[in-house]
Amino acid sequence: MKITKRRLTFLALMFMCLGLGAEGFSPRNPMTMWYTVPTTTTGVSNPWMEYALPLGNGELGACMMGGLHRDEIQFNEKSLWTGSPSDMQGYGGGYGQYKNFGSIFVEDLSGVFPEGRDADAVDYVRSLDLEEGVGRISCSVPARMTDYARTYFVSSPDQVLVARYRASGKEPLHLLFSFAPGEDINASEVTYATDAGSTPYAQFQGKLETISYQACMKVYAVGRGSVCATPKGVEVSGASEVVLYMAAGTDFAPEEESRLQGISRQELAQRIMGRVDAAAKKGYACVEANHIADFRQLMGRVSLNLGGHSLLPTNELIDFYNTA
Repeated sequence: MKITKRRLTFLALMFMCLGLGAEGFSPRNPMTMWYTVPTTTTGVSNPWMEYALPLGNGELGACMMGGLHRDEIQFNEKSLWTGSPSDMQGYGGGYGQYKNFGSIFVEDLSGVFPEGRDADAVDYVRSLDLEEGVGRISCSVPARMTDYARTYFVSSPDQVLVARYRASGKEPLHLLFSFAPGEDINASEVTYATDAGSTPYAQFQGKLETISYQACMKVYAVGRGSVCATPKGVEVSGASEVVLYMAAGTDFAPEEESRLQGISRQELAQRIMGRVDAAAKKGYACVEANHIADFRQLMGRVSLNLGGHSLLPTNELIDFYNTA
């Protein structure tokens, strides 16, 4: 690789910035991508492609967008494909299509983050820790004397997506959680209801040409706060901490000639709901610790140390490199 003046300048800037975190932020691990703006304020034509941060466990994937008034967590599952077994063998005029499973939306109802005012937050940081497989968001609202923090990850041991929302200060959380199924997947209407244990949940399901699929989430207020199912979603109010558990899957079986597991749609629904319930029973701290330990086994196999790491936000590093 040719070492140009531009590259040397870029590397020099990186090492000059060691120990200098924007707004006092310093990543807990060197291999961290981080930004000081939500995707909602970037102004790019495709924020999902350019600024969303990806999470996943090899089967279930997600992208965190980081909006404050309306947070979006887009998710996919690797076997959500259209087509038939003959399409996979090339006899049906082509292959199937990979489909978007949908999104979880989390809307602020407290008025702390008015629509279109995400840029007003102070000390906003959105990060993806590549050593732990954990996404995080933090910001402050001095006028409300409250600090906010969010954490996201997709666990392989527990097969769930987890998101935690926290508020420290005078302003409690007031949030509305809802599902938006992907387009062109023949999805049912989203159901918002309460299970036998009085826990509100949301779910939707559907069937493509071959496979059936199911998605389910439950939302819990930790400590104080109330949670209820409404026609628009699962609403949480008066809480300082809220945890969401979501699972999604299909009845695809690659080893079978039919490409199906041979289970009913009800059995699939019970399996997906069971993953959510099992994770919730373990509790957030246990699920997070198991996820990080499992993730580090893969990411910790090899490391490369070039003498330090830059503490400039990722978008500023990219902007500088593109204009240097």
